[in-house]
Amino acid sequence: MPVIHVDPVLIEQVLVNLLKNAAEAMHDAKPAAVDPVIRIMVLREGGSVCISVVDTGPGVDEATAERLFEPFYSTKSDGMGMGLNICRSIIESHRGRLWVVNNVDSGGHVTGATFHCSLPIGESDGPGNGGQEVLTHQSTQQTVTGEL
Repeated sequence: MPVIHVDPVLIEQVLVNLLKNAAEAMHDAKPAAVDPVIRIMVLREGGSVCISVVDTGPGVDEATAERLFEPFYSTKSDGMGMGLNICRSIIESHRGRLWVVNNVDSGGHVTGATFHCSLPIGESDGPGNGGQEVLTHQSTQQTVTGEL
């Protein structure tokens, strides 16, 4: 099983923020949608685990995508512009990466956005390390394991 070393409270904060943003974007784009769906995908990609939050909102235009993670930049009229900046800082503090891409259908139409978060896989809790939890960051981190 792959092991990632994270502060679970901080990673939860990132995921909650990404889910909230996705829900708001979808509601603003299609307020009368009957069954809006946000998908969360987790895939192992080489030496990382990639968590993706996929929405069916309006997507992100190119100019916005370049600034989306800047402090104090917001697409919301009542937004502070700190959420995604803080999310990226949290992920980078875990030696990971956070980015956004538009979902595009076969006709070239944008059908939403996907925020990807990659986190490096650590050493496993196997015979090689005596079953000890391997921590490479702060002592508040915990090991999270799971099947991919």
